[in-house]
Amino acid sequence: QGFARKAVAPDDTIGGTFRVTYEDLSAATGVGFDDPVSGAARRETLRAVLLYLTSVLDVPGTADLLVRASQTDGRGPLAAAGPYLLPITGFQGGLVFEHLTTGVDPLPNELDGVVTVDFGFRWNTETSGPSPLEYDLYSVLLHEVTHALGFVSIVGPDGASALGNEGELGLFSFFDAFLVRGSTEQPLYLAGGEINASAEDVTSGDVLFAGLRAQAAFGSFPPVFAPDPFLEGSSIGHWSFATGADGVMLPAVDRGERRREYEAWELQTLGDLGYGVVTCGDGFVAGAEQCDDCLLYTSDAADDMQ
Repeated sequence: QGFARKAVAPDDTIGGTFRVTYEDLSAATGVGFDDPVSGAARRETLRAVLLYLTSVLDVPGTADLLVRASQTDGRGPLAAAGPYLLPITGFQGGLVFEHLTTGVDPLPNELDGVVTVDFGFRWNTETSGPSPLEYDLYSVLLHEVTHALGFVSIVGPDGASALGNEGELGLFSFFDAFLVRGSTEQPLYLAGGEINASAEDVTSGDVLFAGLRAQAAFGSFPPVFAPDPFLEGSSIGHWSFATGADGVMLPAVDRGERRREYEAWELQTLGDLGYGVVTCGDGFVAGAEQCDDCLLYTSDAADDMQ
């Protein structure tokens, strides 16, 4: 995919962990994040999301995010986001993951991830939560930025990579490396990115995320959204609704719904992917109410420490 070059200076730096550049501001679009009435509140909502992520991730780096020019027609998805990826086969976390977890900018002249929002829908930007007629901007942005962190699948409807394949090898995400069939525990992708999946597998409704931290926190391997037929942009890269109603990374959000904090097992999924994460001894995610006994979980489970 094509990369986006960095601006001379970002529009906002949040918690030392994210730098944000807004195309709406640089192009003075007068809409979206540059709207004269709502733009500042919308930017503040994204800032609040990124501050929350700063509170639950323990990382040495600072990722560069591009917020593309806002859409306004209300005809497509509410929002979209993802990391930039290198054009290589095998597994990768994306540039956001690499920059955050290593502290080294993988491509110094390029941005690491991208976010787009369609403001043609009725949005809530208030901390009090949405009305039954509004989509909650905070909840949607947290979901989408989590995709940019690397909670993303590159699996296509035939089980191969949707972005690049060379013989039996494909370009896949670290998330894809944990996918197994529930009935057989067969991994869908092997250690070098070898494709071990079929169209039947990825539409089976029987795909699990086999991360040990997620398993310990959830009580079993969490089920992944794998409907038949395959849904572009939703299948595999989200949780199944069988995980419950409160997960940030469910494949859909309705008007009036508010999902502003990770479930504890979702945060441990980010730990499985390779992030250092902060969680709490009483089961609450850091930043949530009643969280008073916080633990730091590094990217190596053997190094968990108080």
